[in-house]
Amino acid sequence: MGLMVAYLLLAVFFLALAVGLYTPKKWRELPEKHVKLLKFGCLFGSLLIFFSIVKNFVGKS
Repeated sequence: MGLMVAYLLLAVFFLALAVGLYTPKKWRELPEKHVKLLKFGCLFGSLLIFFSIVKNFVGKS
């Protein structure tokens, strides 16, 4: 269960990066094109982790 909490925290962190709630200092130095690509990657990663968590919960029941 502890691993699921860690995955959930990681997914929420990636989602915060994708939405723009949290922006690392290094991202401010990058061109806008690269930042959009990083945000898309973070959104894709968070969705992938969320679906993995859901699949684990559905598979156990």
